[in-house]
Amino acid sequence: FGNEEIFGWLREDFDDSEWAYAFPYPNAKMSRAVSPANLNLRTIPFMYRKKRHFSSLIEGSSEGIEGRWEMLLAGRESIVIPAQSEVRIVLNAGEEMTGYLRLTFGEGRGALVSLLESEAYVQKEKSPTAGTPIKKNRMDTVTGHLEGYRDIYHVGGLGSSEKPEIFEPFWFRTFRFIELTVRTEEEPLEIFSLDYEETGYPLKVMTHVETSDPS
Repeated sequence: FGNEEIFGWLREDFDDSEWAYAFPYPNAKMSRAVSPANLNLRTIPFMYRKKRHFSSLIEGSSEGIEGRWEMLLAGRESIVIPAQSEVRIVLNAGEEMTGYLRLTFGEGRGALVSLLESEAYVQKEKSPTAGTPIKKNRMDTVTGHLEGYRDIYHVGGLGSSEKPEIFEPFWFRTFRFIELTVRTEEEPLEIFSLDYEETGYPLKVMTHVETSDPS
């Protein structure tokens, strides 16, 4: 939920004078599993973070603004979702990714923003052994559908172009496709950016495989 009390908390000018101060816990009240004594020096490199844009828009149901999504994905301009409307688009990262999703927007109080993260378009049929949806052509937008985890955000209407409202799930997500659904209320919602930070362990890829299957 967009929360006015913590809006802009990452900015240097944020007033945190009302926040509670940290205080020490006695050892008797702390589990050994979370005790600071268990901290050790890291023996492996830190995970990298790299700013990335989605490669393309592969599905859309936003009448009158379809062509502007590509400009938004490239970081060249914002896009406005009219009041009392619903928009659904599907973005393609080009390959399976692990990253931190990030949206910034202005106004749009009461709007509902939903992000569905999926690795592939799957079929209605289920695997008889695992019970999971069957995967064929992972780009089958005709007979396939997306399944995965979903993040939902209720817009507080607090943002502007100078100080946008930010929706960034706390932990990274794994995806190839992102289904974005926006449902606005009385105010239009302006989306300033929609991208992600790729992350992973800094392991250099040393192998390459080619097969006769073009898919």
